[in-house]
Amino acid sequence: MNSVLDLRKEVLRLANVQNRPFCFRIHQLAAFYNLPERRVREEFAELARKKFIQLRSWDGHQLRDIGSWSSPEEFINSTTDAGHVHVGAGPFLPQA
Repeated sequence: MNSVLDLRKEVLRLANVQNRPFCFRIHQLAAFYNLPERRVREEFAELARKKFIQLRSWDGHQLRDIGSWSSPEEFINSTTDAGHVHVGAGPFLPQA
């Protein structure tokens, strides 16, 4: 497998076993999977777009669902969350 697929598998696994949102640190995931932080954010945004996960992030004022951001690109480029995102199971989460 490649790093992106390994990242995706772990995020989906953790989203599937938690009964509450799980907090991820973008910079730690990027370092662990040897990926740019932007690529990790893109993967989170893509999983949320496919409704595999619920994704929330701090916008500088409040914790917001990615759907309330003006675009996924705004989330991807944001640094106001200090690298922390909250992930919960989405309605179409693939089963392990």
